[in-house]
Amino acid sequence: MSRRTMMRTDPVFVSTCDGTIGAIRLAFLFAVALTVVPLGSTTPVQLHVSSATHALVFILTIAAVRDARQATRILRPVLLVAASAIAYLALQAAWFSGNPFANPVWAAVAEDLGLSRGAISVAPDATLGSIPALVMPFLAFGSAALLSRDDAGGWRTWRGLALLGIAVSLFGLVRYLAFPEIRLFGQTFLDRGALTSFFVNRNNAATFLGLSSLASLGWLAWQTARLDGTPSTSRLAAPGRSFAMRHAGPILTGLALFATIVALLLTRSRAGIAISLASLVAAAAFIARDRVRRGIWPRPPAIAVAGIWLVGLAGLAILAQRAILRAELGGLSDDRFCLYRQTIAAIRDNWVWGTGFGTFGDVFPAYRNAGCTIHGIPEQAHNSYLEGTLGLGLPFLLLLAATLAVLVSILATGLRERRRLRPIPIVCLAALGLMLAHSAVDFPVQIPGIAVYFAALLGSGAGLSLARRPG
Repeated sequence: MSRRTMMRTDPVFVSTCDGTIGAIRLAFLFAVALTVVPLGSTTPVQLHVSSATHALVFILTIAAVRDARQATRILRPVLLVAASAIAYLALQAAWFSGNPFANPVWAAVAEDLGLSRGAISVAPDATLGSIPALVMPFLAFGSAALLSRDDAGGWRTWRGLALLGIAVSLFGLVRYLAFPEIRLFGQTFLDRGALTSFFVNRNNAATFLGLSSLASLGWLAWQTARLDGTPSTSRLAAPGRSFAMRHAGPILTGLALFATIVALLLTRSRAGIAISLASLVAAAAFIARDRVRRGIWPRPPAIAVAGIWLVGLAGLAILAQRAILRAELGGLSDDRFCLYRQTIAAIRDNWVWGTGFGTFGDVFPAYRNAGCTIHGIPEQAHNSYLEGTLGLGLPFLLLLAATLAVLVSILATGLRERRRLRPIPIVCLAALGLMLAHSAVDFPVQIPGIAVYFAALLGSGAGLSLARRPG
């Protein structure tokens, strides 16, 4: 027996490792909370503190989890994509004479400003400054995947993320009902009449609460998976205990999921509510279908459960009638589509190399149409695909395709090979669909707190999809 094998089987060594991993997991959850709570880390100071914390946690996680061979399949492609993105941003910000890829704007102002150098980015400092926001979700994904290398670790990581989402939802309800005028962390804009929790506006809150509801659904499915099939240990040990006592965990999680959905509806975000509920219903339907096909749930009860679920969502939708009325009266935003047209015009002139990541605010004024009634200077395109293409050019589409290919491949493996925990990759695919859809009409992935929470959920789901598992 080798020395390494003896160490792994030594109870003292195993106990010490478990304690270390547990401490790192708590640090990871703290880092995620630190990114989410202060307005989604949308200010430079909050962003840099959060990114430094995630970098430290990622390094500690790699150092502590050195035997997770299955994580190599996850980390290698993810880190390759992240490294490629960083390298390209550095290339965009490179400022030197005779740069063959320099943006034409530098040649246009060279004579007036006495410049002889140029860069792909129209604002190199802004491009370099955007690297932490770009890298942080990759770090969170990698940490979550390593901490979910087996079912026990994955359970603790996913449960922690779900509890964080529930806490944010409950805080949002309390703030909305009792302290609607309170301002958090020096925020200047207050979205009155809508639940925003720790976020700046209703759209950001709706996206996060949609992800939170999916995390709670995954936790609930995991808890009920333990109760399916053979009688539970608690029932055999205490046959006299009531149904509520035996199923206290799933009941409480179900109530928390209900509260999260209520909070989601109170955000009054049209796209956020519609896309989040669609993702939630789709995930619940596929989970129910999987359990019926596997014979865990008989068909009539499963149909009844699905019916109750849909009726419940319909009842909750009634509570959001003001949000629906707002959508009917407001219609489609001409301003937003006008913004899209102007962004597309900018892309036509810079589609190969882009204007530099994080430079939308610098580029947009040059393409602004006086006929559009857009107030102020937009800082985002309200479409992450358009803004990403404008900033990074053609490489953005390549990086996006590579990232999606890696994620879908890993989660598809989980769908094929997991049985009892198949709901986790189902929920992760629903979360991926939520973010992809909402990013077409807003910019949730550009909010660090939302991006990190989303990446942490997918990382945990990816780790569980390839984890050492009994079933």
